[in-house]
Amino acid sequence: MDSVWDYGGRYNPFRSNVFERDRFVIGGAAYSLDDMEKGILLGDDFEDRGWKEARVHFTVNCASVGCPPLHKSIYTADNIESLMTENTRRAFNTARHLQFDGKTLYVTELFKWYEEHFVEERGSVKDFIRAYADDEVVEKINASDRIRYIEYDWALNSPENFPEF
Repeated sequence: MDSVWDYGGRYNPFRSNVFERDRFVIGGAAYSLDDMEKGILLGDDFEDRGWKEARVHFTVNCASVGCPPLHKSIYTADNIESLMTENTRRAFNTARHLQFDGKTLYVTELFKWYEEHFVEERGSVKDFIRAYADDEVVEKINASDRIRYIEYDWALNSPENFPEF
């Protein structure tokens, strides 16, 4: 397998999307990866409890290079806040998620797909990035005047793809 799409669904209409298949039984109910991310972590029930968090997009990992770098630690109630912030900041320090070319800011397609989550949380995509980026990156964001998207890399994520970490 070279890509998460090798598991099915993207180009084959006769095979279920890997993210939409009911594969995991939790508490007697079957959940797909999409159910867990969009229905639970980003769903109405969590929002009703006062927890809707755009950093989830830099915490949950779909096993692709375009996803945030894999973290070695397990998420727990005690470390979830600090690890979500760390993962978001780490992603902004990779060319797969954030780049600059002159006054153009290039960002991961996560910002296109889930723009409303970032805008709802911080007011704009740039403001979301400013909240978690290093000072040097913030200066470049302030100097940028347009946003473009980095093509998402669906190749399988592995440590070799992130030598900086």
